[in-house]
Amino acid sequence: MNNNISTTTIDSAVARLNAARIGIQHIGQPILLTLGMIGCILNIAIFLRSSMRINSCAIYFHASSWANLFCLTWGLFVSMLASFTNNNPLTYNSAYCKIRYYILTASQLSSRACVVLACLDRFLLCSQSVRQRSFCRACVAIKVVSITIIGCACLSIYVLIVYDSFPQQRQCVPNSATGRIIDTTVLFLFNFGTPALLMSILSGMLMWRLKQNVKRIGHQRVSVPYNFTLIHLYISICRNRDNSLDKSFDIDKLF
Repeated sequence: MNNNISTTTIDSAVARLNAARIGIQHIGQPILLTLGMIGCILNIAIFLRSSMRINSCAIYFHASSWANLFCLTWGLFVSMLASFTNNNPLTYNSAYCKIRYYILTASQLSSRACVVLACLDRFLLCSQSVRQRSFCRACVAIKVVSITIIGCACLSIYVLIVYDSFPQQRQCVPNSATGRIIDTTVLFLFNFGTPALLMSILSGMLMWRLKQNVKRIGHQRVSVPYNFTLIHLYISICRNRDNSLDKSFDIDKLF
């Protein structure tokens, strides 16, 4: 009797949680999708301006905005459609499962990589080395973005191998323990851990380099007027000497 009561209580609690989850999805997903789409479209419109197309940092953020748009489309939008229509092809269509997660993974990796490259671009732009600053050109940024997208697409190929749909469990997940390890490792290293660490390091180094440049420019501003003062003083002394010599020469001529 007690076991039946506890089981009934657990089942009702699970049912309430599922109902709450579905309600949150129906309300929250459209709001998040709308805000995300508006943000991505506005970013893309801004970075398409002629003044932005020649800025290397803007090119990286432009590519990241397109990657985020793909993430919203293949991630949130597809999930929202499945929730509203009560028909999720991921659970029974293996090809759709593989393609969806492949595009989603490649887009996420590309977005993170482009933001890291934007941080690196600003760090190199503050360098005193002409060779390092030459990296911060639009033509170089376009080539680097192309290589990055190809690299992220190649790195995500494992999804086509390890992911599969399971109609019984109604899931689209890695089909083996090895696949789960590979998926977790790639996502942690290239989607969460490494990009966040690199962005933090580059941001800290950028702030340090900016402070060094401010100090260097401040010293130059102090020293330049001082040098000019010495030069003007030397010129005035020389002129006074010349005038005095001319006057003495005229006096000698008189006598």
